[in-house]
Amino acid sequence: MPNPSNNKMGKLFTNLTVINRADQIRAESGIISPEAIMSITFNKVLVEMRLHVWTDWMQLFLDRTQIS
Repeated sequence: MPNPSNNKMGKLFTNLTVINRADQIRAESGIISPEAIMSITFNKVLVEMRLHVWTDWMQLFLDRTQIS
């Protein structure tokens, strides 16, 4: 099995915002204001992408864009 510490692949970082879906629903219903929706943002999150996941995403993209 290959040693991950010797892996020469790049790293993908992104900002990730997690939003309380229940608050979104309450805001859509007018129970709370949109400003009251709770959320938190994580900066520079390392995204782990396995090859099979990337392949699935790429296939989904190709299917939706009609690129072959």
